[in-house]
Amino acid sequence: MENITIAQDNRNIKKALVGAFPSYKISVKGSTGTAYGWKDIKIITDIKERLNEGGFFQYNEDEKKQFEIIRLKANKIIYEIGKKIFHYYADDGYNTKQSEVLLMIEGQK
Repeated sequence: MENITIAQDNRNIKKALVGAFPSYKISVKGSTGTAYGWKDIKIITDIKERLNEGGFFQYNEDEKKQFEIIRLKANKIIYEIGKKIFHYYADDGYNTKQSEVLLMIEGQK
């Protein structure tokens, strides 16, 4: 593993995501304290948020497909660029390996 800091790793990931999605707003933040090492990554797309009568987000099939394409491409970049991605094992009875990356993809408000 390269000898870089988590902050530098986060900057490298953000730079790569901005290169892949230049028209989207992107933030990559690291957590502190007991969550040190976690990456909170948010991508805000150009898709407009719409709420239905129940107050839930409502997107058409093309928009849902676009969100999925963004998610897959972003995950690929994160795991190719990221050198400091930590993992934990969930207490789910199966010890499922999980990464400490929270990726949120949202529409514009």
